[in-house]
Amino acid sequence: MTDQESVCDYFGKIQAIANSMRGCHEQLPDSKVVEKILRTLTLAFDHIVVAIEESKDLDEMTVEELQNSLEAHEQRLLSRKGSRSSFPCSNCW
Repeated sequence: MTDQESVCDYFGKIQAIANSMRGCHEQLPDSKVVEKILRTLTLAFDHIVVAIEESKDLDEMTVEELQNSLEAHEQRLLSRKGSRSSFPCSNCW
């Protein structure tokens, strides 16, 4: 994942790769995809990755559940950036 890439775009790429692998009869459980996604996220998601790893059973988590959690976090980050940029001094917060 790149810093400029959205969670939705990143998951689209990952799902395309996973579907191609499954189309070639590769055994690829969701748990393996979830683990790989968590390892490849940018630094901005480090604290949410730790929270997910500590609070969820990764063997039972689906890719869709992970995507929903990460998109919610991304929206929160974006809304905070938007509200801060509306102030004249971004260092105030």
